[in-house]
Amino acid sequence: MDVMLRLVTLCFHTFFIGINSEDPWTYDGRANVLKPSWHLCHKGKFQSPINVVPRMLLYDPMLRRLETQIPDTISGTLINKDNDLTFYVDNNTWNLANFSGGPFMYGYTLSEIKVKIGKTQSDGSEHRVDGRAFSAEIQLICYNSDLTNSLRKAQMLPYGVAIISIFAEAHPKEGNSAFSVFVDAASRVPWQGQDTHVPSLGLKAMLPDTIYYVTYEGSFTQPACLETVTWLIFNKPIKIKATQLDKLRHLRKRNQERSGTVTQNHIRTTMPLHNRPIRTNINTQKKRGSLCTMKRDAFYQSNECPDSSPTTGVPDKSALAPCGSK
Repeated sequence: MDVMLRLVTLCFHTFFIGINSEDPWTYDGRANVLKPSWHLCHKGKFQSPINVVPRMLLYDPMLRRLETQIPDTISGTLINKDNDLTFYVDNNTWNLANFSGGPFMYGYTLSEIKVKIGKTQSDGSEHRVDGRAFSAEIQLICYNSDLTNSLRKAQMLPYGVAIISIFAEAHPKEGNSAFSVFVDAASRVPWQGQDTHVPSLGLKAMLPDTIYYVTYEGSFTQPACLETVTWLIFNKPIKIKATQLDKLRHLRKRNQERSGTVTQNHIRTTMPLHNRPIRTNINTQKKRGSLCTMKRDAFYQSNECPDSSPTTGVPDKSALAPCGSK
């Protein structure tokens, strides 16, 4: 226990001493390489993102529906950082967006929203489904509000952080009202280091219309890659206008010597699973010609039956589809 406590304390110290706005990093070897002090990024066994393989999902009937307590709008500050575009939620009691239930043992409060996009419409998300990336990934980063009052403190605690991931697909016409506000604000911060206040963001509209998700234990996708995150990934993407994603790709870094856009080279590649279970509340136990069943089965095998294996269904590459959907 003492060794684990020292390790966690070291990781916490490394995170806040090792990173600042003048300390650029990428995942492809340009700029500064990942520092040796960010050792979890190299050696951690609970790293994120991952590739979600539908046939490997474990249906868990004990997973609950995600519960939300979200005001009609939230306010915050959008910052064009060196590595991404981040929305910092204002710390007001009336402005708190809370999440509980689902796979979470605690209650979590939204602290930041990060938008991940790539160089093309087909390679924008960090997480992948059956090897396929989405146009963008919106990450709601929440701290454990049952145990602490800030993300800074929570990220050193076991189960300290929950990140709710929303895939987004580019569409020629259809868009998302909340994401439109986000893009409009981003147009006011074209250069790295600039920020703008956003008085009203309708977070509810950014959430997909689904109760289904997958969940696993992982890490932050940026240094110091702390492994204190429970991920929840919705199975259904939202639609955003392709033209809006194009605008975000034009956000620039401040220094001409450091050429390139903010979105370049900051999508982390998927990491090894290392035998971690990926659980879901999607019931994939389906018999041909029958309705979806919620029959409760034990999906465990004894060592005496190594040749048997459960059937998990056929993956839907467009999203993680619940039983019976297309």
